[in-house]
Amino acid sequence: MGFRLATAVIQINAQLRDGEPTSLEEVADRRNELSGNISLNQELKVIERVNEWIDAGHLPESDFSRTAIRRIKMGETYHCSTKVDRSPSFISELIELGEMWAAEFLASER
Repeated sequence: MGFRLATAVIQINAQLRDGEPTSLEEVADRRNELSGNISLNQELKVIERVNEWIDAGHLPESDFSRTAIRRIKMGETYHCSTKVDRSPSFISELIELGEMWAAEFLASER
């Protein structure tokens, strides 16, 4: 029962953080992170459940695909103000970091 599809998800919001947010801006940012993670985790759980149903024979493999999900977690923690930063230098930094993380991720999957 192999996987027909493999997907990588870049998780931009931290699941856990050290310490507690202290400013209103930090509290709002953390609330945003948590709400984003709730949605992401629910979507990934649905994919896991479909895989389980296929394995149990409740869904036919002819109509449904088993999907492997791998998470790429951002290694950097950015201040909440970067969520509205559209400067070319910042976008270039994110692209460079993304390429680095993707290479590390692919190397670890081999």
